[in-house]
Amino acid sequence: MKKTILLTLPLLLSATSNSDISKSLSGLEEAIKSIEMQIKDDNHYMNEHEILFERVERKSILDKLNLSPELLLRLDKLHYKNSYIEGEETLIYDTDGNPTTLQRRDEFTKDFDPATTIRFRLNMNMQIEDLKFYGRMLYMNSSQSNQRLCILSRDIKTGTPGSAFDIDRAYVDYQVSKFKEHPFTLTFGILPTTDGTPMQYAQNQKRHSMFPALVFDMNTYGVIATQKLFTSTYARIILAKPYTLRPNFYPYQCNRENIDNADITGLYIDTKFNFLGKGLLSFGVNVLNNLKAHPYLGPDVTSSDAHNLGTMATFGAGIDIEQFLS
Repeated sequence: MKKTILLTLPLLLSATSNSDISKSLSGLEEAIKSIEMQIKDDNHYMNEHEILFERVERKSILDKLNLSPELLLRLDKLHYKNSYIEGEETLIYDTDGNPTTLQRRDEFTKDFDPATTIRFRLNMNMQIEDLKFYGRMLYMNSSQSNQRLCILSRDIKTGTPGSAFDIDRAYVDYQVSKFKEHPFTLTFGILPTTDGTPMQYAQNQKRHSMFPALVFDMNTYGVIATQKLFTSTYARIILAKPYTLRPNFYPYQCNRENIDNADITGLYIDTKFNFLGKGLLSFGVNVLNNLKAHPYLGPDVTSSDAHNLGTMATFGAGIDIEQFLS
């Protein structure tokens, strides 16, 4: 009898074990089916609402991004008259090589066709917590490129009217929030170093640059560190490299120099004051090292034509007063 029980015990255990395994497998199959149904429902929901999700995400980005366009239309009628230049000996020769009574560079007039200029700028800014982004795209078209004003010659130099598109600033401001009383801000990218004083008065708008144009007015990319010293005083250090936009952006300067990537180091201090009305006092020191430049004379000009001008130091101060004794 004992032998019979011992022999049947493994069979009973096996049967019990198989039954548990079968139940576990059935439960696993049901769980898998449930997961598959959930995935199917989720995919259907996502496909149905994907367009809505994209619209919401796109709208949330556009809510943070501010766009402000600027359009400048300009028309000029230019007349150039040159009197006698003492010591000028640039005679004009006829086709046979004989000198005439005319000088090429003095005592003559030039009458130019009407010149039109279209400048479009798209300003962009965005703020996400302690991070701010600023950018500006620029488009320029001028018919004056067809008649070069600054050529000191009787001839009117002609060519194809030019247009250009570029990004003249795109930078990020990051302010360290833990320094609330004396905040520190790091700015990097294509820097806001143009359109300073006195441009905002000429265009009747607020100053777009961190610096007065008389101190620093050059397209640059690099880093600016700004430290608030007192209630209304800020100090800035700049490490950057300059560059120039294409000559088509400067139709009235036919010999504008192209600047190779020199090294820039600058220190600037701005402080607000109210004793003469709402105003700003600025002071700056700017050093350009390894400055290389060459005149834009045509498409055949390359960087090998650049001449090293050495080191150039610029000092300047500016006073902006918006309301004077009002």
